[in-house]
Amino acid sequence: MNYEYVFRDRWVLAGSPAKVYAALSDFNLYPLWGYPGYLYGRRDGELVVGCKGKLTVQGGLPYKINFDVELSKLLPDREIEVIVGGDVTGIKKWLINPMPGGGTELISDWRCNVNWAFLKVMTPLIKPVFRWNHAQCLNTAIAGLAQYLAQSVQEAPKSKHRRRSTLKRSAGA
Repeated sequence: MNYEYVFRDRWVLAGSPAKVYAALSDFNLYPLWGYPGYLYGRRDGELVVGCKGKLTVQGGLPYKINFDVELSKLLPDREIEVIVGGDVTGIKKWLINPMPGGGTELISDWRCNVNWAFLKVMTPLIKPVFRWNHAQCLNTAIAGLAQYLAQSVQEAPKSKHRRRSTLKRSAGA
């Protein structure tokens, strides 16, 4: 594939690699920790390679992107790879690394193409806007993930599909 967009992001989180892996490998949890960036998440079936699902995201721009997702690689507590279709096609990798002294380094490697004809034509002109939109969505979601990881592992989500998170976000998130 000729990827028009390559996004590589890095964060350091206070949670363990196992907790980070658990949150990222279950699409049902994405709206719980990632709202408002992740509006919807659904996993169809067991957490195994080949499992499919759906995600809906929205960044700072007034449009939503719908993803059909399929888990293509699962290395517990280390790596998750997802093949993405729908409005955008590509491959998303989450690399999960333990940090010396505790915590987890999370690297997102997202290589994708837009599928809307209008956006394909406009890509050379509006690529900086898409990069900004990506950052808005993902940085807000990761701030929510950090708060989610800080919660007790005994606390279970009340619903598989949440539109709003009960997590409190700081003004800077």
